[in-house]
Amino acid sequence: MVDLETQLTDTGDKYVNDPGFEFAWACKAAERASVHMNLIMAVDTKNLKLTKDQKEIYEKFRERFPDMNVEFVSDPELKGDNKAIWAEFCEEFKH
Repeated sequence: MVDLETQLTDTGDKYVNDPGFEFAWACKAAERASVHMNLIMAVDTKNLKLTKDQKEIYEKFRERFPDMNVEFVSDPELKGDNKAIWAEFCEEFKH
């Protein structure tokens, strides 16, 4: 067993990721995503509140993207000319 100081100062190339651990993590993440999706799908979206800032987020989104169809958002709409605007918008709500 290597001492803690060596583990903290060694370069990452001396360590190998265990594929079994990565697979277990991915399975757990998928399981949790499924639980969250089931909860979201069980609630009428008119009554669904995902964050206390939801109203403010929506209002600012519409200020920046007044014509965007939110029923189907495509990659090109969030890239190109809108990429910088989208990045700035997302940064504004980081906590």
